[in-house]
Amino acid sequence: MATKEELQKRVAELEGRIEEITAEHAKQMGQSRGMLQQVLDTIPIRVFWKDKDLNYLGCNQLFASDAELDSPQEIIGKNDFELTWAKAAELYRADEQQVIDSGEAKVNYEESQSTEDGSELWLRISKIPLRDSEGNITVVLGTYDDITEHKQAELDREHLQQEVIDAKQ
Repeated sequence: MATKEELQKRVAELEGRIEEITAEHAKQMGQSRGMLQQVLDTIPIRVFWKDKDLNYLGCNQLFASDAELDSPQEIIGKNDFELTWAKAAELYRADEQQVIDSGEAKVNYEESQSTEDGSELWLRISKIPLRDSEGNITVVLGTYDDITEHKQAELDREHLQQEVIDAKQ
């Protein structure tokens, strides 16, 4: 049978090993988070996620740049009314609330957005509910891409087609 001192020594050894494992796990989690942020910042599409109150929990660098922020961390806790697209905040939030209420993704739809200088952007947007392990929606994940050039080309083509039809008549 082990003595009290031997048991205390063994407990101390186990506690030390637990601390090592915990530190290693924390290091690995930090590396994983860093890698995920690097992936998000590298993909050529804007990505954001919001809580059920429609406050931002995070985003990638492209999205932060669109919001005129220096880094993705600056968006945490903000809402659309506090960002450069405040005029469209009600529309964006209504889309996200619909995703939360219905539990259904809203995928690949187009919206126009007016910029502060008065120009118009076209965006292709997707918003998806994310669920916890019990199936409850906890986050809305959103992505969008600027399709202004594509949309302008499409509008120009339609205009030219109409001119051809008019000329034939």
